[in-house]
Amino acid sequence: MDGETQESACLAADQTASACKNGGSPTPLLPAIAVIGSSVSKNSQLNSVGTSEAAWILYVKAPVINKRPQRIRKRFMGHLYHQRYDEAAQMLSEPSAIEVAADGQVTLIDHNGNRTNVPTAKLPFMVGGGTEAQPGKFSMTALGPSSNGVLETPALTLYLSLDGSKVRIERLNF
Repeated sequence: MDGETQESACLAADQTASACKNGGSPTPLLPAIAVIGSSVSKNSQLNSVGTSEAAWILYVKAPVINKRPQRIRKRFMGHLYHQRYDEAAQMLSEPSAIEVAADGQVTLIDHNGNRTNVPTAKLPFMVGGGTEAQPGKFSMTALGPSSNGVLETPALTLYLSLDGSKVRIERLNF
């Protein structure tokens, strides 16, 4: 091994050990490099493995993680659960909509224009399912009153999806 190769290998090994000791990745912590002239999408992946012309840079094949959809979903669910319908409505992609009458009656309009009135007694909506059935898909349920753990009326399930940075009401089921 020549002197330059040995020096760069030692640098990478030292930075790897440092990262591992601090709870980080075993991939060496190297100076940041900028990607110029391209944008990174939520599904992008670095498709090159190996080293660059600078001997101390290591490329690792890894997906880019975008947590923004998760934040959008959680924020929308929080607004709906806490009955902040104006804030939730602002997060919807048209034609999906939420209308609130003076008496508190909530009307949900799905992306096909179908209108569903939600009885006030059923509110608030609860988070449904816990995890996404498919990426970008989630649901909420309005349960309403119950007696001894049995619902007095059928639950209303609201099926939602992410439409870019907006939420779309897919459909509602009683």
